[in-house]
Amino acid sequence: STCSFGERASAASADAHALQTKLAQLAERQASATNALQALAADEARLWKRLCAMHAEVYERMRREAEAELYSSGLSTIEEVGLPIEEIQRRAAEAFQPAQMQAEGELYARRLALVQELEAIEAQAMMVLHTGALVDKAKELGLEFGLAEHARRSMPPAGASQGVLTAPSSSKRHSNAGGRASPSSRRSLAESSRRRASDGIAGAHTAPASPVSGARAARMGGVPPLASGPGGLAAQGQARAPHSANTSPGASRAPSATATAAAPRAAAGAAEGPGTPRSKQMRGLAEEVQEFAPVRRRLEFPGSH
Repeated sequence: STCSFGERASAASADAHALQTKLAQLAERQASATNALQALAADEARLWKRLCAMHAEVYERMRREAEAELYSSGLSTIEEVGLPIEEIQRRAAEAFQPAQMQAEGELYARRLALVQELEAIEAQAMMVLHTGALVDKAKELGLEFGLAEHARRSMPPAGASQGVLTAPSSSKRHSNAGGRASPSSRRSLAESSRRRASDGIAGAHTAPASPVSGARAARMGGVPPLASGPGGLAAQGQARAPHSANTSPGASRAPSATATAAAPRAAAGAAEGPGTPRSKQMRGLAEEVQEFAPVRRRLEFPGSH
């Protein structure tokens, strides 16, 4: 019985040593898989940077080809003919998509293999620690539980792209390099300048000069400038009709209905101030309307005088 007891003790000690060795091996495998995951993250960042550079090269090559076709047809730059940059970006993305999907697929396969390795390590460790006697020893060896679940949750869905590759924002540097406008741009600018100049000259002959400057109109609380002329003052918001050869001098000297309606206000002698839109033409009109009012009353109501 003594021999059998010693044999059992020796066997138990051998089993414990074997379990500890197994736990040590699992801890080493877990540490190796964890380091591989960290290295994979660094490899993924470097690969993504390389993919972006390759995509930029593809985009630039397609842009140069499109611009060469425009030059051969006598046109200038891509922007001037209205070819959208987004269209070239879309074509470059379609051309680069196979290489991007292949690289992302390889990264996903490597990550999935490491996650499965961590899950297998933890499953084997749980089988060793089913009695609970070697839990402290497993912690001493550095074996951790829950790493596989965390790695599984942080994995992207299968087939999901990490992002959309876009061309660099400096891709428009080919247009008007050095701040110099292209010949067609200069021609367009000259034509628009001539049109603005001709419009300005025509407006100077047709539009009446306003007695109130723009700055003063702003101080007047947004009151629009009033146009003056031989026939009196035009109503606010209405354009004064241009003088023609058929317009009689008498009609032009007659006060308008709007001016007649404003006669009581003009005769009342409202106090002038910085905010009152008065001018020499307005005061002259008020005096003219005031003198004409009695004559008009005698003409319209002869029996009242």
